[in-house]
Amino acid sequence: MESLKRFEWFRDPAGYRLAWFPSGRSKAYWSHPSDHWSGPQSADRSIKLDIDTKPEKARQGLYIAGYRYDVNARKGSSDGMASREIIRPFANDELVSRNLLETEDSPRGWLDFTNKYGLIGRTRSVNSSHLTGRDKRWFIYEVEHEGQWHHLRRTLFKIYNYYPAIQKRDKKYLAKFIQWDSAGVVREDEGIWIGRAKIRMAIAIKGLSRSHYFEHMKKPDVLTPAAFALRFVNRYLRDGVSVEVDFDTSNFNFSSKLGYSSFGAALVAEAVEFMAGHFEARQCKVCGSWFRIGADQKRRDRVFCSAACKMRNYRARRVSA
Repeated sequence: MESLKRFEWFRDPAGYRLAWFPSGRSKAYWSHPSDHWSGPQSADRSIKLDIDTKPEKARQGLYIAGYRYDVNARKGSSDGMASREIIRPFANDELVSRNLLETEDSPRGWLDFTNKYGLIGRTRSVNSSHLTGRDKRWFIYEVEHEGQWHHLRRTLFKIYNYYPAIQKRDKKYLAKFIQWDSAGVVREDEGIWIGRAKIRMAIAIKGLSRSHYFEHMKKPDVLTPAAFALRFVNRYLRDGVSVEVDFDTSNFNFSSKLGYSSFGAALVAEAVEFMAGHFEARQCKVCGSWFRIGADQKRRDRVFCSAACKMRNYRARRVSA
């Protein structure tokens, strides 16, 4: 947890905005936040935007854009890198990864979360995906696709839901997500739609690379396939977590710490640490937000996430008295 508390990330203090790249179009447009992912978005078509995601072709859908850079701007104009605000998302008691799942799963919720914490990203460096356009001058933004948000939410969902269900041997709950097509194919219902097709990822198929999984499970078992599906979380962390060398500037004593290449990787690491029992957390009695308790956190008997929620509870009790 100490590595997470020291984790620094970057946020654009000017705020972020949404861009929509419609299906069948060659240009994108600025979009207004909505409560749905699919279908036409409310867009401002007065400015046409180009999205560059080399080497791959840009995917259609929604993008979040931040860190504006004006091309050929006069000296003294704002610079995107200089405007980055450094934040420490895990420095307080908030269980950020769990609260992300409580965030409205919509473009509006995604935008609100990003405005608070910054792009979830897959790298600290300037993103390889960019959006360009022209208003008073040519501009360029860093962007990330909605797919990154969906992937992160699905990964966190597995950690916070599969693990306790496996521990409780809750087969009925897990059967909602784990299905056997036959004795040789077991799939996971990802809950994601592409067009009219729902994505059902194979956990294992006999005869393919993961066929050795069948040494440990057979139809209609859902506990073991769910456990193997949970192991796929490692793919998210594989390129996102590293061991780094650190030192004390006063005496130059060296130590090691975990490093995170993206905010998304740090969020997944926080969720894994919590489910592994490295710290405790509970929900606020008033607002429902999750916060850490015990150990080096505040009192273990806390029931409110903040003084503001404690005061709201006090006022509510006075009114009802």
